[in-house]
Amino acid sequence: MTRALFLLTLLFGQSLWATTFLETSLEDRLRTAQGVIKGEFMGSSSKRLPSGQVVTEASFKVLGVSGIRPNEIINHQGFKILYPGGSWQGRTYRVHGTPEFSQGEVSYLVIQKGKYGYQLANLAMSKYRPIERNGERFLQSEVFPNKEGIGLISLNEFNELLGNAFGDRMTAFRVDKFIDKGSKIVQAQSMKRGSRSPASRGSSTEREKKTNFSPIWLIIALGILGFISSFLTRGKRDESKNH
Repeated sequence: MTRALFLLTLLFGQSLWATTFLETSLEDRLRTAQGVIKGEFMGSSSKRLPSGQVVTEASFKVLGVSGIRPNEIINHQGFKILYPGGSWQGRTYRVHGTPEFSQGEVSYLVIQKGKYGYQLANLAMSKYRPIERNGERFLQSEVFPNKEGIGLISLNEFNELLGNAFGDRMTAFRVDKFIDKGSKIVQAQSMKRGSRSPASRGSSTEREKKTNFSPIWLIIALGILGFISSFLTRGKRDESKNH
């Protein structure tokens, strides 16, 4: 009886930590995700969230992205993704179904945005590693690794699904995209300034014309005044002679 209770307790305890994965197609899972990144694993650390949950914070160097705006990736050298479990204050919190990563490993990750940051949408089912079979490139999950459309999919089909879900395929992440945008903005601003400069030159030309005309009118005015003055002076002289 005691042995039976022990076995029941053991089975019940394992079920508490076990994670059950449903054979859900990648296409369906992408509908509830925010995007996919291609990243190189750089390392991880554990932390406790304000909610009290202990999580692992994995860092990835972003090599490609789909569905996520580049301006949301603040640090492409250390993009953070959370998943449950980890070590905190001497205690280890294990959650079955979480993926494992090795240093420098490249993988494709289906992610969604949570309250405390980006997280794996379906734990280990969210991780796909690139493989090659018969000269064709595939992506394979740790879960259902041989189930086509679920844990195994060709890279071309994967990109088609990304295009359907997010409107764009997996594209290489380049920092100089921001520099290009910035230079375009600067160039646009300089062009606007340049477009204003002819107007300013035109206005200065008009001012120059005005300034060029003003001495002429001044000379004419002085000439008229001089004529009037000489006329008045002659008139006075004539009057004095008559007297």
